[in-house]
Amino acid sequence: MKEYPTQFTERNELNLRHGIKSSLGEIKELFSLTFALYLASNKIATSSYSKEVNQPNTKIEINDQLFNKLELFFGNLVTNTGSFKSKINENPLFKAQMEPLQVTLELFWKLCKVDFIQNYPSSHERTGGKRFDKKITFSSNAILLENLLIENDGSISQNLKDVLFNWIMQTANFIPNPILLNKIQTILTVFSEETQFKIRKNDNSELFFQQEGIYSQIANNNTVEDKDNVEPVGPFRILKSFVKSDLHKFLKEDGNNGFNIKNPANIAELTEYSTMVNTTLNLIPKRTIIYEETVLENANIENNYQPSQHQVIFYGSPGTGKSREVENRTKDKNRTRTTFHPETDYHSFVGSYKPVMSDEKIKYEFIPQAFTNAYCNAWLNPDKPYYLIIEEINRGNCAQIFGDIFQCLDRDENGQSKYDIHCDKDLALYLKETFTKAENQDAVEKYKEIIKSEKFDKIILPQNLYIYATMNTSDQSLFPMDSAFKRRWDWEFITINYADANSLSIIIDDSTTYNWGTFITAINPKIKELTGSEDKQLGNRFVSPSDGKITFEQFRSKVLFYLWSEVYKDEVGSQNSIFKYNVAENDPKEFQFGELFANTAEGKTPQELIIAFMAFNGIVND
Repeated sequence: MKEYPTQFTERNELNLRHGIKSSLGEIKELFSLTFALYLASNKIATSSYSKEVNQPNTKIEINDQLFNKLELFFGNLVTNTGSFKSKINENPLFKAQMEPLQVTLELFWKLCKVDFIQNYPSSHERTGGKRFDKKITFSSNAILLENLLIENDGSISQNLKDVLFNWIMQTANFIPNPILLNKIQTILTVFSEETQFKIRKNDNSELFFQQEGIYSQIANNNTVEDKDNVEPVGPFRILKSFVKSDLHKFLKEDGNNGFNIKNPANIAELTEYSTMVNTTLNLIPKRTIIYEETVLENANIENNYQPSQHQVIFYGSPGTGKSREVENRTKDKNRTRTTFHPETDYHSFVGSYKPVMSDEKIKYEFIPQAFTNAYCNAWLNPDKPYYLIIEEINRGNCAQIFGDIFQCLDRDENGQSKYDIHCDKDLALYLKETFTKAENQDAVEKYKEIIKSEKFDKIILPQNLYIYATMNTSDQSLFPMDSAFKRRWDWEFITINYADANSLSIIIDDSTTYNWGTFITAINPKIKELTGSEDKQLGNRFVSPSDGKITFEQFRSKVLFYLWSEVYKDEVGSQNSIFKYNVAENDPKEFQFGELFANTAEGKTPQELIIAFMAFNGIVND
């Protein structure tokens, strides 16, 4: 049967992951094993490569079937099966968190896509030290790599196997075939040229660049700064590892001297290469929106900015009642609520075409999301206030999620957007359909008059649309907000309500109870002294049981785990640690969080250990 081609797939813009803090030092080892898995598994597109091993912390190892294929692929090079398997399981493919794997293999080289077997978010491995089953889906770059490195007759040379094996095994003093090494360096460098990087300069401004920006400076006889003023993040971390591992065709990193060319004799080749890179990037354009603040001459923009109450971020320590404050202020009003997380993007905030069932057939419809729903309702009901509520705003990439809507956050004295933006065709069609069908055509006519368009292709926030957001300041944001975004919001700090905390109790066992307010009154000053800030302190409603009683399990697995993992984990062995108890009078002993789940060497039960922990910290039971 003859059919027309399937319609092209509308793809979202890539998440550039500029805020990822996880590093990946063993980049050469990661490349070698990933490519070896592709070759050893007969170039199958998708491979589930791991198995979970239950230890105190879950970890993953290579599955048996794939290991057997690798062992057969390398043949006589494997002289010790146990050592070979151990090195594989120590590879970043199994030990690293998901996010740096994705930055390296997806964004940087575009060699393959890495996913969890289960439907977990990418951030699932960021805390807790656990690793979960993963799979790889190779891209067409794997085919290019294969065809450029194998022999003319299609066989895999011994030289290539030697390189991959010895890089996996981290063999000391191994010298690869120079011709083959040059090919690998060239291919991987070309693969990485589309990647965008971010570096924070000495004046704390952010510079976004691609590698062609490094090449142009080197061509002008300059070295290039390789130090981020705060710390390297995202793909920039991977670039530094890539260069340090000697996998880059041209670049080296000279300690404190920055990026420079490996061999000055190759400057002419680098110049020609840079021209080709520029041409390639021009042929595959991608829209990159980087917002910059315009500083007014002879004026302090922070002092001249007059905020409105149309956009408010409620922030403070965890458990201070930020969401409850928003709830109280918007109760019995028209609300649309959403929560940001690392996977949230523009389309999940605004809307996009999705398949829906209609008369037992699948068709595509524009499905509006939180922003579009709140926006339409506000314009069509101008006499009523509408609230768009964003929980955990700092857990998402705000610049990516808001996109062009960022410009609309500037409000005039009446609360309406100072500037309009053009929206894409899909959203414009949805707005036209929605407004055309609306009963309040007076509001529609006013809307068309304001946007100066009959096509409904512009966005202007109305004065009756309010955006309230919550932000937990103790969270290490994956995507830090830039100052331009922050400046367009009012900020309200929600303090810890110790009086409210006194209404809660901590139940350790049938005969031992503590007051929650007493506990946080004793612990919070210690946290502040250690961290130098209030961000990590415990809020009055860090645990909020409906009956006012915090159970032993809630206290152990939520409160003490937070204190251990977020505040005191790195204080093991120091006098600052609060995770201690007195074995005898004035004889403190330190303990690990895991000891709260088994009897101690002295025979204390977990409940008795917590009671001793309380006593050490000066907290008296009721």
